[in-house]
Amino acid sequence: GPRGPRGGGGGPAGHDALIMGIKKDLKLRFREIILARIPLLADVLKNGSSQRKAHANRVLLYLIANVDVDHIWSSAVDHPMNCFLEFKPINNFFNDARNMPGKRRHYGADVSGNSGGWLTNSVMVTSRVVRVV
Repeated sequence: GPRGPRGGGGGPAGHDALIMGIKKDLKLRFREIILARIPLLADVLKNGSSQRKAHANRVLLYLIANVDVDHIWSSAVDHPMNCFLEFKPINNFFNDARNMPGKRRHYGADVSGNSGGWLTNSVMVTSRVVRVV
């Protein structure tokens, strides 16, 4: 098929191949990552009553099943510096064409600044290496 803006085809075997690999590699660590991100859930699983632990475990399993690894800048390259881990309902609310200001507010200036700086530097370095004649 035609090549997309990131050099791959339009499907999973194309420009999202690296993200799919990252997600596969992280899948076994989603529980650990989520519990670090939501310490209250970890505390309930450790110290809660058996009923609260059971409920917290159902919540954790739901969150694990609904984790996405995606691009910070959707139209840019698949690279770990341009990826984040987010829950699907939140991730599906943002893209490059819809609500980027909201995405920046949600993730903060550090995330967009660090990934944007990396992206800018990558373009600058590439423009010094590749010359179109």
